[in-house]
Amino acid sequence: MKNLHSKEKGMTLIKWLVVISIISILIGLGLTALGPIMTHRIRPNVHVRNLISLHKMLMMYELQCKQGYPTTVPDKDRYEKSAGVRGLYPLYSSGVMKVDALNKLLHPPGAKLLDFSDNPTIDEFDKYHIGYAYNSTAKTNPPPDTPILSEQGVNDGVLNYKTKDKGTKPIRKKDVLVLFANGSVKRIPADKKGTLSTNEVSAEMWKKLVD
Repeated sequence: MKNLHSKEKGMTLIKWLVVISIISILIGLGLTALGPIMTHRIRPNVHVRNLISLHKMLMMYELQCKQGYPTTVPDKDRYEKSAGVRGLYPLYSSGVMKVDALNKLLHPPGAKLLDFSDNPTIDEFDKYHIGYAYNSTAKTNPPPDTPILSEQGVNDGVLNYKTKDKGTKPIRKKDVLVLFANGSVKRIPADKKGTLSTNEVSAEMWKKLVD
């Protein structure tokens, strides 16, 4: 009887080990599936935080330099012609942003970009180093619905899905995040052809955002 009782206990232990192993496998499979889902949900939040932080940097520049938003276009043309992302160079040259901040904030998740060098030149402020389009024509006190920054790939109000250029390839296919002059960040939808909605940003204003 003792032997039978001992054998029964051994079988119970084996069963428990099998159950635990199965549960572990299922948990592992669940976490594997959950990973991409969580990444998909977290990434937009990181994008929003980056844009809000960039808005603060722009405000700091405005207060420090008293020149409105940064630009590399001569004063006589600054509100007519956008400098694109090249116009962000004064954020670095003025000391408002350091190299680590440039690499962190100007490289949104999903964009395949080059890192800035230890001492960036103005030529590094281009579509291959910065994952945004920038409207440098915005004035010191622009209307709240004026777009200042958008995620990369915006070209005349259209997202080019087919491009192989990593500097202009849209990060997502259905929409784009846009930072407005009042500091708000909105998700602007695009149709199947990549044309962005003009409900929040006019067709004319879309032309001001340049990679």
